[in-house]
Amino acid sequence: FFLVESLGNQIEKYTFVISHTFQGPGVYTIRFQEFNRNDLTLNMDNSVDTPFYVETQITIDPFIGVNNSPVLTIPPVDNGAVNVRYIHNPGAFDPDGDSLSYELDIPKQAFQRPVNNYRSPASSEFSFSQENGATPAFLRLDPIFGDLIWDAPGTAGQFNVAFRIVEWRKLDGKWTRIGYVVRDMQIIIENSRINFTTGSLRSSRNQYSRNNSRSRP
Repeated sequence: FFLVESLGNQIEKYTFVISHTFQGPGVYTIRFQEFNRNDLTLNMDNSVDTPFYVETQITIDPFIGVNNSPVLTIPPVDNGAVNVRYIHNPGAFDPDGDSLSYELDIPKQAFQRPVNNYRSPASSEFSFSQENGATPAFLRLDPIFGDLIWDAPGTAGQFNVAFRIVEWRKLDGKWTRIGYVVRDMQIIIENSRINFTTGSLRSSRNQYSRNNSRSRP
């Protein structure tokens, strides 16, 4: 079954609930594909005919104990403004207390198949300088805290980016990667200087400080 929750601004959150019994210990990848993405995404070709695809990897092993995937508390649709530094944090925490790291990815349309002609939102096609006037513009992801920073958007419109939240657990004194989730998100840039990201960043930072104040790999 699935649950539907309105997030406002014509955005809905769908939660799919499926029960599955795995055959035994192992590393499993859970895949989700939906047809299709929203129209008029600027940094890929023909988004309206391009499937949306994300995946989660989880390790099931009685020797490492219970393993739940990281939970992301901030929605994957966000707003920013032209010529204003943009920051997004997914507000990730791990129910088991595992350590998390973050790495950029490329949006996919199927397993191991990137969307067509993906370009970074920070490329010279869409972004021209940082908010303070320095060049070049950049898109970076903090590997420890998970802040996605785009400094600064130069073109109004809709963009997609993707990144992985990687799960680590200390086993026999060594940090071991035991899973990940992929966030593929939409960023809507407008011709306005309103700071859209302050609330999301504050909320996710508070979530991080409550749940992720521990040793890092």
